[in-house]
Amino acid sequence: MFDEDAFRRLADESLTILARLQTFRRLFKTEGGHLTGAGKAVIAEGHKAGLTTTEIANLLDVNTAVVRYHSRAITRPQQLSHNNGNSQGDLLAA
Repeated sequence: MFDEDAFRRLADESLTILARLQTFRRLFKTEGGHLTGAGKAVIAEGHKAGLTTTEIANLLDVNTAVVRYHSRAITRPQQLSHNNGNSQGDLLAA
């Protein structure tokens, strides 16, 4: 089991890791809680790496709805560009 010294070392390591995570989160979100460009990039890269929406939301400390919203905003321009420049109206008429 753990003796007191081992427990203190693990607690200190955990607090250090938490402090680093909080520092990274400040890069991803503004003081008002909005995602920065870096935060949006984390969503895009997270999806590319196969992370779930929940995993990305936990990493950024945001609601899963925020991740889904920005995921759609990231993929929508790509989807439209795959339509050979046709407008949405042209696609509906086809």
